[in-house]
Amino acid sequence: MAGKWPIKGVDPRPGQVEAFQKLTQLLIEHSKVVLSAPTGWGKTLTIIAALMATRMFPALWLVRSLSIGFRIAEDAAKAGLRTIIAAGRNRMCILAKRRDLADEVCRLKKLNCRFFRGLFENIVNPLDNRLTVDWMTIRRMGEDMGFCPYYAQDIFDCDIVVQNYNRRRGRIFRIFVVDEAHNLWLPKEVRIHVSVLDDVEVMLERYPFTEKYTLEKIRRIKRRALDYGGGVINSTFDEEDLNAMKAALIYSIENGAPEGLLVELKNFIRLARCKVIYLEGEYLKGIKHFNPFVPSPFIMASGTWINELNKLIGDVRVVEVPPVRRPAYVLDWVTSRYGEETIDEYGRLLFTLRKYFRKIVVFGADRILRYFKNRCDYYEPEKVEGLEGLILLRARGRFSEGVDIPCDCIVMLGCPFMPPEIIGRLESIYRKAGFSNPWMLAAEIPMLITTLQCIGRATRTPDAKPLILLADSRYKRYRNALSKYLYLEEVNGLDALNRILSCMS
Repeated sequence: MAGKWPIKGVDPRPGQVEAFQKLTQLLIEHSKVVLSAPTGWGKTLTIIAALMATRMFPALWLVRSLSIGFRIAEDAAKAGLRTIIAAGRNRMCILAKRRDLADEVCRLKKLNCRFFRGLFENIVNPLDNRLTVDWMTIRRMGEDMGFCPYYAQDIFDCDIVVQNYNRRRGRIFRIFVVDEAHNLWLPKEVRIHVSVLDDVEVMLERYPFTEKYTLEKIRRIKRRALDYGGGVINSTFDEEDLNAMKAALIYSIENGAPEGLLVELKNFIRLARCKVIYLEGEYLKGIKHFNPFVPSPFIMASGTWINELNKLIGDVRVVEVPPVRRPAYVLDWVTSRYGEETIDEYGRLLFTLRKYFRKIVVFGADRILRYFKNRCDYYEPEKVEGLEGLILLRARGRFSEGVDIPCDCIVMLGCPFMPPEIIGRLESIYRKAGFSNPWMLAAEIPMLITTLQCIGRATRTPDAKPLILLADSRYKRYRNALSKYLYLEEVNGLDALNRILSCMS
């Protein structure tokens, strides 16, 4: 049996000691581990305690956003551990005038960069006299003392390195911790405005070695956009196209092209790397399939972990703290299914809810929300703090995770499936990769995770009790998958919902 709670001066909450002991034993057995526990329960401290008990340092802690890193570092400091919050070149490069171009500037100028050379002469470990250091502090020190702050992050001796999922791994770690690990199974989206295509075409035409077929693919996409033809783009880009575009970007940097155009070309290259490119309105969207590989041993932590994910990892052990289950109503007379969208019924639903609630948060797809932009109080506002009224937010947008949005009523305006053509392409990719249930990976798991993330914005604390409405009949199929978090009750018409709302008020 694992030992006592090792963090002195911090009294564990109910259940933390038991979870810590289970985690510790599984780490001793070199198991792959998932810690599933509600938001705010104390997953971070529990994992830190298990790492201390097994002395598995240095540890790499992967996060979706560096803002989360400060919370992790704060908990680590309570245990007396030294933590670095590390950032990528785009934040750290001293020479790059534009953050967006830091990778390319570094590759071009690294060998002659005085800061890179100073890495071997002027470096001082900022953790010699503090427990936590963030990337901003390291960057200021690099500027003042003449060393490269980006590469310095990989040299400093520490217990925990916190960094973004996508940053390279610059040292050897004994264990990997993945924060909000459900994100690993969500496709990533890259979005650019179609007007960028004109500038990209001009930039590539200036590069003397661009192949004609690469330019023709871009022109075909432009023609499709001018014809307002939405859907999946068939003109995908291969490795030769990507290499030519990257060479054109370097050539343009060396020849002094305007920085705004350079950034647009780089963003287009990011989109061109995606296996699926989709045209929706005035935007091109690139969809990257998930890449959940994490070296063992690891601990994956999540507040919205669905059991179906266990099958995808294989040979994983789960330490689970039961979440707070909340009642939710499935509205079975409406749907956002493609070609069957009940737009008028959604309009009547939102009108009805406004009569009962001061603050209503609605999550949905762009193609559904656009019908109600003129009938709401806020659509994708800059901030959500302090707002009241009817607020429309994209289900996969910036407010879908990591932001608290307390409200009286939260509505999923349709199941947040991706467009059928995208699901079909992703399903084909997963099938070729050898996954046994590619449809589940391409369609169902992203929809379920997105749904729980959105609901989680309004239910961050145990005492939060908003009315939860799942406004799509298809949610009835996923009763088992959602049952860990929600008690589902079906409502078969607006009159029935009105009676429920009248009783509540």
